[in-house]
Amino acid sequence: MKTVIVTRPAPESDAWVDRLQAQGVNALALPLLTMGSAPDAALLESFQAAAAGYDACLFVSPQAVRFFSDPRWTQATGRCWAPGPGTAQALMAQGVEARRIDQPDPHAPQFDSEALWAVVASQVRSGHRLLAVRGLSPDGHTGRDWLQKQCEARGGQVDTCVAYRRLPSVWTIDQMQQARQALVDGSVWLLSSSEALSHLVARFPGYDWSQVCALVTHPQIALSARNMGFGEIITTRPAITDVLAGLHALT
Repeated sequence: MKTVIVTRPAPESDAWVDRLQAQGVNALALPLLTMGSAPDAALLESFQAAAAGYDACLFVSPQAVRFFSDPRWTQATGRCWAPGPGTAQALMAQGVEARRIDQPDPHAPQFDSEALWAVVASQVRSGHRLLAVRGLSPDGHTGRDWLQKQCEARGGQVDTCVAYRRLPSVWTIDQMQQARQALVDGSVWLLSSSEALSHLVARFPGYDWSQVCALVTHPQIALSARNMGFGEIITTRPAITDVLAGLHALT
């Protein structure tokens, strides 16, 4: 089986490498994103203090959970929305009871906002208060806001808290050499965001990606990879069993 290049941020990337290697897959962590502290610490603290007063808190990723961590909301009674099992597991690791967590059905075709909305839509009505905990990119974007718009269309109120910053990771000389080797030796690049994909392409300007294989965890990332000229693109859910099935399809 081909080597898998795991591009998720640390420490997720190391955890994924461990899971893959436990299944007999050769894997290497080359994070394309790193997470930094919130740009406004005082504003973050004010949202942490007020979070227990919201009907629900949406955490867009495990990083959102980690950077927002605060006992004032982990022990509260409001709902916690998670777009996938990784975020749900991060919430439970912070002490949130499983009965407070809403997440997509384990058999959902994809773990994303649409799948989560199918579970939480019935909670939202006029006056519903949602706190969306997100990250901020260098270009000022906080990410896709489809679910927030669905809430607002039903009369809900949505506030957004920026709990962390998403930044391009800084590779060592050895990591850069590993990446160059992976581009030509048939390795599979496991990509979990279009933003990470754009950082990869930016590191190798002018490179011909037609001979590079991408294993992506959402159709939108697949579209981005196709637009950037990747040759072979496999789309799968961001779960270890699905990723393994995608890898076996390549061999």
